[in-house]
Amino acid sequence: MAETLEQVLSDLREEAQVLRKHHDTRVADVMDAITDRIKTAAEDYITWLEEDDAMLRSAHQRRWFRNQYPTWAAEGNAKKEGGKYYYRQIIVPQRANLSAAREDAREMARRMSA
Repeated sequence: MAETLEQVLSDLREEAQVLRKHHDTRVADVMDAITDRIKTAAEDYITWLEEDDAMLRSAHQRRWFRNQYPTWAAEGNAKKEGGKYYYRQIIVPQRANLSAAREDAREMARRMSA
């Protein structure tokens, strides 16, 4: 089975610590900096949302998530731990920010009428 991104990042951190113990701080610092950049770039992928949080983010109901679960789990994007369902943040649809869209439309209308 292929390593997960989370495991690779964790391994890189451990390798950097070993390098520090052997007084190779320059290489360890570079490894940490690269690991930080990857972690930041992949934040939506490595962040797991509990089902209730996923429901809030998406406005979909539990039943919808449970219907998606088998496919997403097979792809590595959903898991069940301790009786709770989790979904990668990147796979959970994000509801539109309607209030921001309305405000943008009002602002544009003001500009056009001025």
